Amino acid sequence: MFNRKQKGFTLIELLVVIAIIGLLAGIVLVSLGGARNSAKDARITAVISQTRSLAELVSNSNNGKYELAVADATKDLCAPAGVTGTLSDTHTIYGPDFTAIEAEVVAQKAGNAASCQASPTAFCVYAQLNTGQYYCIDSTARAGITTNPGVDGKCLEDVTPTYVCP
Repeated sequence: MFNRKQKGFTLIELLVVIAIIGLLAGIVLVSLGGARNSAKDARITAVISQTRSLAELVSNSNNGKYELAVADATKDLCAPAGVTGTLSDTHTIYGPDFTAIEAEVVAQKAGNAASCQASPTAFCVYAQLNTGQYYCIDSTARAGITTNPGVDGKCLEDVTPTYVCP
């Protein structure tokens, strides 16, 4: 009879190795999902933080005001003037910058844009993070994370000179 030496792996051995590799790949992919969302949230906070510089530039170009009358809404920080809305992409000078910030937040959150509110003397900008919380900045140079901008973050309340983020 034939006396053959076995060379190679059996089918069972190959299936076991493939199953182990699949299990390890699944664990890695699950852990990367959280890291991906954390990176997106970090990008949202960075972009929202950039609006503070733009807001101060708007204030400087508007004689120290973050908002003008509705008739001159092309120079406001937020659109429409005086109410909670999105960042103003119609601002005469800084419109393209606001549009880019808005687009970046939408790209990181899959459709939720940044919200903005401004009065002549103060402003607030916030965006929802992938964790469900909100990142909020305001004209008092405060920034923070809040679970509900309408309650503890106060982003939906009237903006006053004493307004602060959490």
